[in-house]
This record gives sequence, C-alpha cells and structure tokens, in this order.
Amino acid sequence: MSNEKGLKRISLNDLLFPVEKVLQTDFSCNSDYAYDIFGYINGIKTRLNSCSERYELIPNEDIFKTASHMLVDNNIDFTAKYYHLNYARFYADYEINNYEFKISANDIVKPMLRIQHSYNGLTKYMITFGYYRLVCTNGLTIPVKEKKEFNLSISGKHTTNIKKSIGTLFNTIQYFINNGNTYINRFKFMADQIVVNPKDRITEVLNVAGISINNMKYGINAVDYIINQMNEDFKKLPELQNKVNDWIIYNGINHYINNNDYNMKSPEVRTEIDSNVLSYMLIN
Repeated sequence: MSNEKGLKRISLNDLLFPVEKVLQTDFSCNSDYAYDIFGYINGIKTRLNSCSERYELIPNEDIFKTASHMLVDNNIDFTAKYYHLNYARFYADYEINNYEFKISANDIVKPMLRIQHSYNGLTKYMITFGYYRLVCTNGLTIPVKEKKEFNLSISGKHTTNIKKSIGTLFNTIQYFINNGNTYINRFKFMADQIVVNPKDRITEVLNVAGISINNMKYGINAVDYIINQMNEDFKKLPELQNKVNDWIIYNGINHYINNNDYNMKSPEVRTEIDSNVLSYMLIN
C-alpha cells in the first residue's frame, strides 16, 4: 500500500508472530495500564498495547489460522488476503470460490467473509459477511434493507466465545450461501433503477453518507472519480449499453471508499460508511 501508516498486505505466517502480556515493573502506573502487550515482529520486541489485568490476550493464531483450517477441512475453495495496520490491527478477506452469482451477463459477485482482530483494542474481533465483485475487484456490504441487520456477523470477547464462533462458522457460511439469492435480488433491484442525472444522484448519496465531495488533501473530486469508475465498468459490461443505474453508482462509491490512495480510514470504518450508502440507496 502507498502509505506507511495505512493498510498493508501481509501473509498469514507473518501475522502469526509471537505475542505476550507482561506486567510492568513500574507499579506507579494506573492499574488500567499495568500490563503491556509485546509482539516479536521479525524478532524485534515491539510494544503493541498497554492494558489492565482483565484484558485477555488472544493470539492471531487462534483466530486466523483456525479459521483457515476450518475452511480447508470443510472443502471450501477460497482465496485469502491478509492485511494489518501497524502490526496491531488485523484483517482477513476470504473470497469463497465455490459459489458465484450474476447481476448481469458479465457482472459476477462471490460470497466473502472478513475476519478482524487487534492487539491494541481499536478493532474488536468480528466476522462479517459480504460479497466480492469480480469486475472491479471490490468488496461489498450485504444488501439488507434494515440497517440493524446490515452485516451478518459473529463476534466475541474472550477465548471461549471466539473459539465457539469459529466452530460454528461453517454452518453460518452455508446459511449465508443458501440465502444468497435473497441478497442478490436486492442488488439486481438496484441494477433495474435507471438514473437520469448521475451527478445529482451521486452528490445526493455522498452528502447523506457524510462523504466529502472535494478531497482537499489529494486534490480530487469524489463525483468525478466515481463517474470515471462507472465508465470503466461500462467498458467491461457492454450489456449495460452505458445506461447508468443505482448498482453502477453504488459500486463507484464503494470503489472510492476503499481506495487506499485517497482514504486512510480503517476497514471497519469504511464498512460502516459503505453500509450507510447502501442502506440509503435501497430505500431512496
């Protein structure tokens, strides 16, 4: 990735570095920070967090490695991508290759699950489900109209809860896939909503979602960026005949939200913004 402090790609083995929780020798410190979390990254001891005695350290190995083994053991064909923020916040995207859904002739999406975890407490452990769109290689939120149900998710705080959640993950994946047509039909509904004035519609959605139209830091206009992305979609999807619809606009906005060159927000914040965009577009 382009920024040293931004999201970076990593291998599974690289995020399985040893970690430990150590009592500080300075007993004058606040009890909420009496312990340090140290990681041994490439053999270098690095402080990742300070915490209280109550904090339960759960190694990445218990989450990401266990989840990968679960997928393999259940014969689920998948492609995994792993990321980190400063070796303290971790994300894995698992694209499920066994199943595909078509929005149009050449517009295909696949189920995807994301697992997130952190050693500094800034990202809570969670598994969320969504889709991966092949034509522009971007991840999508689940299209559920009720925002409170926007992400089919599994979460937990402690070792027992986390192991239990991963233990039930296969059944949850099957439920998600078996109900895939329900979600995909909502994408198709968006694809049927022809938009006469794309710039007005994009501006409307960006304003509702709280996305700045003028990105002063990078000197770009979000509306122009999204329209350019839509034009790239049309090149790959001739069946659309250059007719703008809500599905194409949503994907252009999604692409902008997830562009690491112009966005330093964490993945969970991006997902929340994306959820707000899709929630609004489904009912307005």
